[in-house]
Amino acid sequence: MSKRKVTIELTERDIELLKILGEHVAVRIDNVGRLYQTERYHDLRLQKLSKAKYIKRDYGYVFLGIEGERYLKSIGITPKAKPPSKSNYLERVKQRSDLYFDFLGSPWRFIDGRELKKQYGSIDRSSMFIGLLSGWTEYMVYFLTKYYDKKQIENMKHEISNLYRLGIYRAVIFYRDRKERERYRDETLGIKEQLLLPYSVGVELLKKHGEKDIVRAAAERVYGELREPAWKEADYEAEGKQIMVLILNDIEKKAKIRNYLDLTAFRHTGRQKIEILCLEEQEEVFREEFPECSIRTISTEEVLRL
Repeated sequence: MSKRKVTIELTERDIELLKILGEHVAVRIDNVGRLYQTERYHDLRLQKLSKAKYIKRDYGYVFLGIEGERYLKSIGITPKAKPPSKSNYLERVKQRSDLYFDFLGSPWRFIDGRELKKQYGSIDRSSMFIGLLSGWTEYMVYFLTKYYDKKQIENMKHEISNLYRLGIYRAVIFYRDRKERERYRDETLGIKEQLLLPYSVGVELLKKHGEKDIVRAAAERVYGELREPAWKEADYEAEGKQIMVLILNDIEKKAKIRNYLDLTAFRHTGRQKIEILCLEEQEEVFREEFPECSIRTISTEEVLRL
């Protein structure tokens, strides 16, 4: 005995959800809630859409169901892709969707990596970027995953070092846990900024950075008056010290500090006093990494209120 087909009348927000799924393939359930606005209603609505096969739910994400695909095709929309069967590719789809919604309504425009590949092509045989943040400057966006081995991380770094070929000189790399962070060993790649940030705190910091230059704003909050630095690589000078602001964990800046400290290690005169301004949760790591430098901290909460 066959099951009776469940039918429902689609609302405007249902249709909008199906269109979004046709574009982004996967949407995290809490991001679906932003469309329906109320958690209780959107959960009930997703249950009905799932029973009618307009959507599928899987591990906190929503995908198009067979009826959803049929409906989109009936109104002239062809879904861009089906959910990949391989876990590593599916992870990239989820990351891309998450970041799109993370930066929606912020000063940044998140440009999907698929669109970038149409515009720029691939840097090497394939491209590993997830997308591009475009605002008062541009950051190519990468996302570490548990699926990346040493070789793939090397390929990612090689790609980042060649971003200049696309006219892009800044990159942000997100990670979800300590193991992913440790696999990405710090090294300069010769670009202007190489930000290595935890997801999703790093997203909130970058959203604030889109509103204003939080590097300068944080330094002004802590030190007040800022001067031009005597050491040209420093961000500012204050209280007789060369200030390097590392709240965004810029690996390129860290490499400059280490290079300067190593070059001046055996000089009896001429070494400038360097102070690092970082987030409270970064203090222990930077004290261990740069014992030659003094450390000043600011809380993440205070940075987000700047």
